[in-house]
Order: sequence, then structure tokens, then C-alpha cells
Amino acid sequence: MATASKTTVRDLALPEPDEDDWLSSHSEMKETHDSWWQRFQSVISPVRERKKKIYLVPLGEKWATSEVELDKIGTKESFLSLLQRFASVFFTGFQVVVLSSVSIAELKCKTRRHGGHRQLLIPDIYKYLQSKWPSDAFCVVGITMMDLYPRESWNYVFGQALPSAGVGVFSFARYDPLFHEKDSTKALSSNTSTLVLWRSCKFGEFGIGLTNNSLIDIEEM
Repeated sequence: MATASKTTVRDLALPEPDEDDWLSSHSEMKETHDSWWQRFQSVISPVRERKKKIYLVPLGEKWATSEVELDKIGTKESFLSLLQRFASVFFTGFQVVVLSSVSIAELKCKTRRHGGHRQLLIPDIYKYLQSKWPSDAFCVVGITMMDLYPRESWNYVFGQALPSAGVGVFSFARYDPLFHEKDSTKALSSNTSTLVLWRSCKFGEFGIGLTNNSLIDIEEM
């Protein structure tokens, strides 16, 4: 009796990129699922592989009071607490720990003004995260509501990572509709909207995965 073969992600060809897609303007090396998995295993050292803690490091002062209103009667919860709970569910098997917020002064990171916003230089953040590496960490990820830039010639990036070192940093600043408000007092409100929370949760999990050359197996998506 003939049985139907199961089609997996490995069997599907990628569609041609649209005009606005990354691959339409950037030349990237093609990669199969199996070659990606081999590369992933080569990036994660045997020492880190046994660790089961993901550390999130809030960068900047806004985190101390940022809350999200959860319902119409005004129930609120810490933005960081909600982000931590979402990540814990998403990365089942890992313990997600949120460390104390780090001020920009303590970070000792080069900054600049660009487009009316203060930006943090990513390589300096890498140095800080690596210097504060917890002994039981699988990875350490900086998260911030400030804008980021990787080098002087770039306007900004949403985030970057060093998978081989297990560190990354990601900004949620541009997911806030108030980011481009001329009235800075609005942008510095202590309340964070549910829209910003949801966007940050999705981007945050992508960032954690990227920090580890993707913890997300595409066959499970």
C-alpha cells in the first residue's frame, strides 16, 4: 500500500523576493535547513549549550517606571515583567531573567544625536555585556528604548548581535508611535501602550533568537 510522503520545510523552494524585500537588493549566500543547523551547532559552544538562562539587560532610565495598562479599569503591570513572561513562554526550557536597569552613564557607551534622538553605539554595548557575563548565562541581550547605531556611517539599526559571543542588543524605540513626536514629554511618558508591548515582544523574541544564530527551528513555526 502506497503512503503519501510528508512535505517538510526542507522540500519547499523559496519564492523570488519582492521589490522591497532584503534579498532584492542584497546578495546573500543561499543556505539549506541542514546547513543552517550545522552552522548553528558550530556557533554555540559546548559550554554555553548546557546553560539554560537567558538574561535581559534593560539599558536606560525609562524602564524603572514603564507600565502597560492591561484593561479598561486601569490594571497595570510592569513592561519588563510582561516582556519576561512572554519570552519565558516563547523559549520553553529556558529561564528568562531580567537584570537591573543599567544607566547610560554606567554603560560608558559612546552616544550621538541623530534625527533629534540620542543614539547608543552598539560595539560599546557589546563590551559592557561581555564584561558582565553571568556564569550561568546561555546568552545576554540588551534591550532599550533608545535608538542604536553600529558605526558612524549608519543612520540607525533596530539591533544587532554577535552569535559567537552570545550577546546582542535591540531597540524598541521606533516601535513607539510617539518616537517621531516633536513634543518630547509625550515620548517620555511612563505608560507604554499595548501596541508597543506587542511589537516589542515579537521583536524581542526575534532578537534573542538572532543572538544565538536563531533558537527558532523553522520547521516548528
